Formats: sequence, structure tokens, C-alpha cells
Amino acid sequence: MRKNVLIVLATAILTLVMQYLVTHYILPEKEEVRVKEVRKSGYKMINPVLDYYELEQSLVSETKSMQSKITGYIDKVKSEGKVEMVSVYYRDLNNGPWLGIGEDEHYSPASLLKVPFLIAALKQAEDDPTFLDKKIKYESNIDNSKQNIVDGTQLEIGKEYTIRELLEYMIIHSDNDAKNLLLMNLWKPVFHDVFYDLGIPIENYTDADNFLTVKEYASYFRILYNATYLNKNMSEQALLLLSKTNYNNGIVAGVPSGIVVAHKFGERFFAETNIKQLHDCGIVYKPGQPYLICVMTRGHDYPVMAKVIADISAIVYNN
Repeated sequence: MRKNVLIVLATAILTLVMQYLVTHYILPEKEEVRVKEVRKSGYKMINPVLDYYELEQSLVSETKSMQSKITGYIDKVKSEGKVEMVSVYYRDLNNGPWLGIGEDEHYSPASLLKVPFLIAALKQAEDDPTFLDKKIKYESNIDNSKQNIVDGTQLEIGKEYTIRELLEYMIIHSDNDAKNLLLMNLWKPVFHDVFYDLGIPIENYTDADNFLTVKEYASYFRILYNATYLNKNMSEQALLLLSKTNYNNGIVAGVPSGIVVAHKFGERFFAETNIKQLHDCGIVYKPGQPYLICVMTRGHDYPVMAKVIADISAIVYNN
């Protein structure tokens, strides 16, 4: 009887010792995860979360290995004078890790803003189902800026276009006249609400401003992917349209043929400094492992910067 008591007592002591060792030495100490939230405004009683992301990067070995390869490549092309600055944001969309390189550097978004313009138009269409079929006559050129990367497809003066068609020209061909004609027909409250909700300081925006980071811009694609701002149908329409973007020299050039990529590029030239910016951001629908990638660059040569974006895209896809 006494032997059994001693066994029970010894077992209890051993259990307590093991619990202490596991708690204090084996299990890692839990750290508070800091996140940034994007919330929908305009409500009195609720405060919906549109998106959130962890402020600290993931520490898993695969992500660290990928980051090391991308950082090594960026250091190489910068030392060779091919680019002046490169920023990268990557996130596994299966609730996976993320990494950033120069993710807090600010750039001029240029035509990347056509994505929130698209979101604003589709948000208006949720309230007015006839909006996308509304016809507008294109009477004269209304774009005074110079586009350096064009595919030759543009609006025809004197022809009528539906809002749906303007969205196609704006996204697929990155046509600035289609964008300007669209903006003239958006409800101003919807337009400003969308930019406010997405955290873009549109009231102070000019083409020359550097005010958006890869990490901030990536949130817009996550909002579409998760259908947290537009309804599911409109989110699907937006990403289908972005998958038809007629620019294949950046992210698309770094993935195998046939892989679907919903993305948008942007380019800006600053004549006073002879600095060019080229960006490409979107979702790569790798089978079983979709991911978000955003690359922003500064340099002097668009084809060279496009090659840098393609090479980084390939590193990410292959890792």
C-alpha cells in the first residue's frame, strides 16, 4: 500500500517538473502580434474590418530563405547601376507568411491608382445596377499626361462607350482618357468614401507625389481577394478584369505561361530629375498556392526595371 502511495507521489512530482520545464524552457514565449487594420467608415453602430496585416514579418525558414535570395539579387542590380531602389512585398494568400524588402519606401503610384478607381466604380454599381451600362460619348482627348508604356489601343473620338467598356480600357489597356472619362461620371461621395476607406489621401494627391508603399498598396488586392469591401460578384468581376491586363513584361514574365495573374502596372517619369518609376502588383494564382506580390522600382530605364521585376517574380514563384 505504501509502495503504491510512493509511486503516485513520485508520478505527481515528475509531472509537475515536466510541466515546469515545458512551460519555461521548451515552449517559446508567446509574443504579442501587432497588426494594422483597415476598417470601413460611415457606420454608427458597427466598425467592419476590411483587411488587416501583421506589422512584423514572418520568421519561417522558407520565407527567410526567399527574402535572402531577393535581397541578394536587389543588391546586385543596384551595385550594377540598373536600378536605384527596389521594394518588394509578398504574401501567401492561404493564410500564410509575408515578407517585405524596403516595404516602407514611398513611391508615386501612377496608374496603380486605377485599381481603387475600378473599386469605386463597382461600389457605385452595387448601389445603382444600371451604372455599368450607362453610355458616355467620348468627344475629345482629355488626358494631358504622357504615357510611356502603351499598347496602341485607345478610345475613338465621337464614339459612345458604356462605363463597363471604360473600365476595360482603363484596366486592360491602362488608358488614361478612359480613366478621366470614368472619373467625370463617378458619384463624388462614393469616390471620396472609397479613397478614405482605403487610406489614400486623395485630397492632397498629385501625380508627382510619392506617398504609397508596396505594403499599403498590396492591401487593395487582398480586399478584392477576400471580398470584404465589394460584394462577391463585384470582387470577382474586378479580379477577372485585372487578369486581362495587357502588360506582360513584369510579374507575368517571371511565371510559367498559362499561370493566371490579376495585376496592374504603373509608370511615372520625373523630367526634372530624369528618374523613372515602374511598378507591378497583383495576385499570382499558382495552383494550390495563390500569392500576392508587389514590386516597385526607381531607375532610369523602363525595360531594365521591367526585367528586374520579372526576375524577382521568378524568384518568388520558384521558391
